Amino acid sequence: MMFMEDMMNQDPTPADEGKFIPVAELDEWFQAMQKKYPTIFLPSDTLFGTYSEQHPMGQKLMTYFDEDPNKPMKCEVRGSRWNKEQHLYPGMAPTNALGKEPMYVVRINGELSQIPFTSAHEESGWKRGWDVLPPTSG
Repeated sequence: MMFMEDMMNQDPTPADEGKFIPVAELDEWFQAMQKKYPTIFLPSDTLFGTYSEQHPMGQKLMTYFDEDPNKPMKCEVRGSRWNKEQHLYPGMAPTNALGKEPMYVVRINGELSQIPFTSAHEESGWKRGWDVLPPTSG
């Protein structure tokens, strides 16, 4: 039962809005992930991907669910925070280098939610603006 309680505590609250993870902490996490997963977090990769900074408060982001042009998803950045990594099984080793994962606190359809920091900074993830063209096949 404690596991379910821990999972429920992972949801962002209004108290998380307007707060952002310091860049130095993000950089420490990113460097640790590069050491732990060098084939995923390549030496040439940067913390913010194609962007030069963390997405700011109010930034509009958009992607397409399952890359389906008929399923656009839009959100607005409200902050960022750490999520303590949850384990499905007792004794399971953490998959994140520091046992935590950075998340953006966002509003999707008016509801407070969160998205992984990495998906908001990778080439195939969330993009800035609400006028992102749908993916093309081919």
